[in-house]
Amino acid sequence: TNTRLSARAAVSHRANPDADFVDQTITLAQLSLTSRMAGAEWSATVDNFISWLDGARFRSSSGLELGLALPRWRNWELAGVVRGSVLTYEPLPLRWLDVDRVFGGVALSRHEIGSHRLRLGGALLGGQDRARNAGSPYSNDRYGWRLFGEAAVTARVSVSAEVAYLVSDFFDGGGFFGIDRLDRLKAA
Repeated sequence: TNTRLSARAAVSHRANPDADFVDQTITLAQLSLTSRMAGAEWSATVDNFISWLDGARFRSSSGLELGLALPRWRNWELAGVVRGSVLTYEPLPLRWLDVDRVFGGVALSRHEIGSHRLRLGGALLGGQDRARNAGSPYSNDRYGWRLFGEAAVTARVSVSAEVAYLVSDFFDGGGFFGIDRLDRLKAA
């Protein structure tokens, strides 16, 4: 058994001298526990994110993420992750954006292909946002996929590429403000 505990903290600030109402400060705190047992890697991460806009608290999120990567078999790896989080907006008029979020995925990848140590894989993704306030149109289901690849150019340099497709289906309360809304995100 090989276990590692790591902590991360970050603070960032963006200032716009011509429009200070968009000045943003962000804090992030994260604690992760990773353990390798019998070739499988287990991980658990808790985090908290807070942002301020123009000096006033704007948005916060706390979450728990659990992951598992099974032992490689003939350079194939199967891994999965699930994350639950609570997203809260502080200004009262924006509280209707508050959601409880669950998201996860499972990925299959092939490692060490050829002389450039090529890695290729694909993942299936799914999740849901549940609005916490009655009448909010922000509940949705999400599902999609991604294909990815990475190759080593030298011992210290690698190149990676990804294509992804994600659908967000707003379904509760008669749709999104009374409109049937189906968002499609295509990324490369």
